[in-house]
Amino acid sequence: MALSGRGRTFYGTAVWSFIAKAAAGFCLLLSMPMVIAAFGIEQFGAWATLSSFVAIAPLLDFGFGNSALNLISDARGRQAERECSLLLRMAAITAAKIALLVSVPAVVAVFLSPWWSILGLLRDMDQPARQAAAIVGLAFIANIPLAVGARVQLALDQAASAFRWQTAGQLIALAAIYLVCQSKSATFPMLCAAGILPPTLCAATNCFLMLRRRAWHSVDQEDGALVTELARKLRRQSRSFLMLQMSAVLAYSSDLAIISSRLGATDAATYAASQRVFSIIPTAASLLWAPLWPQYRRALAAGEFGWTRRTFRRSLLLAAGGASALAACTFIALPWIVAVLGHGKISPAVFLNAGFAVWVVLDCVGGAVAALLNAGNILRLQLILALVFALVSCSAKIALAPALGVSGIPWITCFAYAGLMLLPIFMVRRRIARALFASH
Repeated sequence: MALSGRGRTFYGTAVWSFIAKAAAGFCLLLSMPMVIAAFGIEQFGAWATLSSFVAIAPLLDFGFGNSALNLISDARGRQAERECSLLLRMAAITAAKIALLVSVPAVVAVFLSPWWSILGLLRDMDQPARQAAAIVGLAFIANIPLAVGARVQLALDQAASAFRWQTAGQLIALAAIYLVCQSKSATFPMLCAAGILPPTLCAATNCFLMLRRRAWHSVDQEDGALVTELARKLRRQSRSFLMLQMSAVLAYSSDLAIISSRLGATDAATYAASQRVFSIIPTAASLLWAPLWPQYRRALAAGEFGWTRRTFRRSLLLAAGGASALAACTFIALPWIVAVLGHGKISPAVFLNAGFAVWVVLDCVGGAVAALLNAGNILRLQLILALVFALVSCSAKIALAPALGVSGIPWITCFAYAGLMLLPIFMVRRRIARALFASH
């Protein structure tokens, strides 16, 4: 017996997720030629690096967003509505505390770090770089609790609303970037504000409306034991998700910072141009993994193991086959795409493009696997593998970047991920299956 409304909820969320991801990809591609023409290659590379810092903000919520997603989805699968209400209240309060906690080191980093050097710019760009970093820091702090709200909406089957606001934010950002690039008095901090603040404000509006629509119930005295138990579960799962997220930041999101500091802003621009085009593929794939995670969790809580197995197999085949086909087409078309978007000023090497083509396939397969393992609370194995992978890949990039150049960076990620993440999971797949279905 299928869960009521599962298919309708999944496809409705997936459609709006696709629209949001398409808008994000549209903004990434169209903003590149505008920024290069108005600000030049080096400032484009610096802008891409700063934008990548905001992208990792949702990963630094101490694992709380993913933990809340799992527990709320599990409670809904068991039809434990009181637990859902308590978890929502705890999510809102904790998200606010996380933002306050992160704001202190973020402010210190903005004022004390040598941003011109981090971004690979000349020293006379120190003041504009610091002002841009302050804007990014503000958005970084805000996006942590906002990301928790978006995860909660996934668990509540209300993610379509979040994706609609994401779409609006991306389109407004594209319009703002265009206006800045057309202005003769535009500055680097203005460019950063145009690309970063509109999506943040739209995400804040989405969370405000979600909280306003929600009926809040007071915590009764008899809820004390349940609140204590839920808080314990949240903390336990949050620690594991935190370490997974920190590993992801170290392994995936540090590339542009490493390239900027070790090789310079021009190489960072070349890397960012190829990365932005290929990133459309895993971004599109995430439209499946995002709604599948809570649906897996609810299905496992309800004992729907057959549906879980069938859906996982189909998602894995779709990830491998679809990503391979799209990566091959992108690899063939990318020189022409970058030549048009980069006004002929950027020319990524074939070896760099090939590395990204292989990486996006591995990333999509890993995303399909992680959606099920996260939903099934199979975290310890992922945590051990992710920490080893992150440390090895990041250390190798720092050490080998001057020798291999920018083209070697995605290949380091590919070999490390395939050998240290996917291969070990494949070798113990039967043990994982037994633990996954026996634990529910």
